[in-house]
Amino acid sequence: MITEFIICLFVVGNLIHADTVITSNSTSDEGDPTVNIIDKLETMDNITISNSISPKEFNIDDELIKINSSCMIDSDFEEITGYEFKGFLAAFLVHVLSTNGAGLIGVQELRASLGFPPPGPWKHEREPTDEDTLEEYLDAKVMKKMWSLDSNWLHEKNLVPAFKYLDKHFPSIRKIYRHQLVQSLQSYEKKIIDRKTIDYMIQEFHGIRKKIDNAMNEMRSNWECEYEKEKARRCSS
Repeated sequence: MITEFIICLFVVGNLIHADTVITSNSTSDEGDPTVNIIDKLETMDNITISNSISPKEFNIDDELIKINSSCMIDSDFEEITGYEFKGFLAAFLVHVLSTNGAGLIGVQELRASLGFPPPGPWKHEREPTDEDTLEEYLDAKVMKKMWSLDSNWLHEKNLVPAFKYLDKHFPSIRKIYRHQLVQSLQSYEKKIIDRKTIDYMIQEFHGIRKKIDNAMNEMRSNWECEYEKEKARRCSS
């Protein structure tokens, strides 16, 4: 009994330390996730890019490690669904909620980097037209079926608890998107925001998303972490 108690203390201590490392950025001065980087978006075809945006130095590999070295257990599955589902059903929904929640965090940061406000309500999927404003063009290119009223999987409201969960437990997702997208925009040869700039930034967004998705796939199959985290939960209950 004493030996088991000591093991429990050791496991809980290690996981508390690991959780501190993973979530330490959530209280940083990154700012409100919905705050616009550019104060006002002018209604014109070409918008001058601000040179005042300077991302803080960070190491993307370190941030990806914070994601793939973590894991999720039953309590996480319930939290990411907004405590609407439990057990097997919650576990079944984890992949679609975490993947799409992370992707739409990226869309929020993509819009912010270009000076657009946070995304509005979902609309039906459509192709871009010549009459689209720059913001409408971006939405038509990015908000495809899965993130539209035509989705066969999700309602927009289903992802609200996923955003909260991911920002709380995996702040590195938003941090990676924010830093990488701002850096990409600053290094881009064109100094105006037009359709070509938006196409370039969408390509950058998809490149970042692939890295984050890979890290999250590793996280979801991190069995050793799951075992230790579940053991710690039982010890503390």
